[in-house]
Amino acid sequence: PPSYLSMTPLDTAAADTGKGTTLRIAKPLGIVVEEIDGTDSTKGVCIGRIREDSNAASFGTDLCVHDKIVAVNGALCAQESFEVVMDMIASSSGNYVELTLVRTQGRVAVRWPNGVCVAAPVGEYMGNVAIEARYPVPYSCRSGSCGSCEHMAKVDGKKERRYRPCSAKVPKGVATVEFFSQY
Repeated sequence: PPSYLSMTPLDTAAADTGKGTTLRIAKPLGIVVEEIDGTDSTKGVCIGRIREDSNAASFGTDLCVHDKIVAVNGALCAQESFEVVMDMIASSSGNYVELTLVRTQGRVAVRWPNGVCVAAPVGEYMGNVAIEARYPVPYSCRSGSCGSCEHMAKVDGKKERRYRPCSAKVPKGVATVEFFSQY
């Protein structure tokens, strides 16, 4: 089961201090790490991909593609290069790695039935988010009229609603959308 060491709100203000969510992930992690393309203020690394049914995928909406890694085993790395962060992860002793993550404001954790979560920007088409999560959504019309892509989802862990990923967008004012079945 997932192991949480600390939970504080995920936001970019926490990146330089290492505050965020610290997760203790069993090896093999099941993630791909990518360098953030940006200015000096946004350099560092983030989660680039999460393998389905991996140890990382078991954390649900607490670990998403695009979350920035700000510490590895308690050592800050928010402004470090890809090579440095990878060395920190690879040299971790034992069966676990502790990652502290922050999520950019304005992103919503969208989790698909394959277990992969993507921190998606508000207004992005859900179909694009599904592609990024490598979740196969069946399409016919791609305009929302036929219903072949329709899925049920929970919004912020409680309110259930239907989405048509081909035409629906990531909503404003919510923290999580968790797709759990095709309708």
